[in-house]
Amino acid sequence: MRITKFRVSNLRIFSEAELTPSPHLNLIVGPNASGKTSLLEGIHLLAVARSFRTPRISEVIRHGSERVAVRGEVEKTDDHVVELKVEKGRHYTRLKAGGKRVKSTSELATHLPVVAITPDSHNILHGGPRERRRLLDWTLFHVEHGYLPAWHSYQRALRQRNRLLRQKGGIAEMAAWEAEMAQFARIIHTARRDCVAQLAVPFAAWTESLGLKHLSLRYSPGWDQELELAATLRGRRVEDMTAGTTRVGPHRADIRIAQETVGAAASVSRGQSKLVVAALLAANVTWLGIQKRIQPVLLVDDFGAELDARSRAKLGELIAALGMQTFVTTTSLDQLPNGTKWRGLSSQMFHVKQGVVKPEMI
Repeated sequence: MRITKFRVSNLRIFSEAELTPSPHLNLIVGPNASGKTSLLEGIHLLAVARSFRTPRISEVIRHGSERVAVRGEVEKTDDHVVELKVEKGRHYTRLKAGGKRVKSTSELATHLPVVAITPDSHNILHGGPRERRRLLDWTLFHVEHGYLPAWHSYQRALRQRNRLLRQKGGIAEMAAWEAEMAQFARIIHTARRDCVAQLAVPFAAWTESLGLKHLSLRYSPGWDQELELAATLRGRRVEDMTAGTTRVGPHRADIRIAQETVGAAASVSRGQSKLVVAALLAANVTWLGIQKRIQPVLLVDDFGAELDARSRAKLGELIAALGMQTFVTTTSLDQLPNGTKWRGLSSQMFHVKQGVVKPEMI
């Protein structure tokens, strides 16, 4: 899967910009504040109709404009090309695929799977479990046909139970929602547990290739598996009413990343954190390829940030080994790995300055 054409309108400092990218490596080079990251943001917007930098679309729309628009041609593995269009104003969103209206961002995402390594990606390791769950759910969404409906149904039941907890009443209604939560929790838990077990093997291989030793993955389900979730929820009603929220269930699950017996967040440096996250993303992409033969597009913002020369070379080798269409931003070509397998990839360079993009052959 790859983007063959990409265009943005009224995206941050860009009035208009267009790229015809390489199917392999695309280097976006320019000084700080030139718009490099905004181009990656535009690709992310095309994929899932949201930015990876901010939840506020007003920050994405160019000053003085009413809406931002991105469009791209995406070539699927069967050589079928689909044109995607995303237009967002401050109070509306319009999505199209192949000239037809798309009703949801989840439907849009099936056309262009995207993974991103950004300066904030260390939150996957150092932040709360929400980011790790989000990555796991993203992978399962593309692999398990029934996963997203189960996740939506569980979330709906969870919202209803939380509403009743805050109202401190409706025990019979609460029991019905708890039964529904338990029903869909089993589907979610089984899929997540099996996925993490299968991710553990490629994750160990990728971390070894990056020079990181003895790292492992473990799934924490969010409640005591010796008890049925419905019974657990029933027994915790009083405590949850005091807290005003449901404190056990799949929405509290986590992926534990450890180095031997110590949590990886406490045992690795900031630069190593970036490599751990890259290995975790690579494991998800590897498994996705095995299960569904889907190859996402990779976005890497500020490639050399917090990495020494050896780590940059290792990360370059990992990206080359994945073989994905990749978009990399950097302020200087000196930050990119030298003498790695990148030299075997077809490449395209784009220079960005003051909102103007100029292609240049490498």
